[in-house]
Amino acid sequence: MRCVKCGQNFCYLCKGPVSRRDPYSHYSMPGQMCFSKLFYGVPDLDYLFPEDDLVLLLEEEEGMFDDAED
Repeated sequence: MRCVKCGQNFCYLCKGPVSRRDPYSHYSMPGQMCFSKLFYGVPDLDYLFPEDDLVLLLEEEEGMFDDAED
């Protein structure tokens, strides 16, 4: 996240500063409150794209060009 007043990137969990150059390092420091929580609190959106539907879409796309004339 970025502060709208000063432009500093900060962690949405601990509100601490996050490096612009390597923001992911903040979530990769063992022992820190935010360790391995980059997507903590982000809702799981897998229900929008169930795997079965994805397979069907891929099969339809693959078959889409089968009847094309040479």
